[in-house]
Amino acid sequence: MRGRVKTSELYSLLRARGMRVTAVRKAVVEELSSRRHSDAEELCQRLAARGVSRASVYRTLSLFERIGIVSRALYGERHSHFELALLHQPHDHLVCIRCGRVVEFECHEVDRLQAEILKEHGFEPVGRVFEIRGLCQQCRMKVAGGKLMHRATEKQR
Repeated sequence: MRGRVKTSELYSLLRARGMRVTAVRKAVVEELSSRRHSDAEELCQRLAARGVSRASVYRTLSLFERIGIVSRALYGERHSHFELALLHQPHDHLVCIRCGRVVEFECHEVDRLQAEILKEHGFEPVGRVFEIRGLCQQCRMKVAGGKLMHRATEKQR
């Protein structure tokens, strides 16, 4: 589904923009590349054991977001989740509002439509967040008492 970019390429990007590759920045990149959709507090907790302060984590995430290394998404929650944008193909998310499950998907039609809209408006993007919120199959079954129903089927009855 996704092509991987080496973390060394991210470090090269930082250097190319005149930024130092510090121990803190390396630690944040390593943590983000080891799992998907980390929130800042999770990162703070994991990096505290390595001597990285909370303020350093937030400053680094802010910097990485500004230069396009990370992307931020809310997933229907009050806090942000981060992922290394340059390590993954553009993708979007389905978010269950009941259990919080996040499903990633790629859709070339969405990408094509986005390109058309950007061209039409002369807009240069720095990021994209597209998420569809609803109920996953498991939660729909729980709500329906074990019987999975689709809206189209429900309307016909």
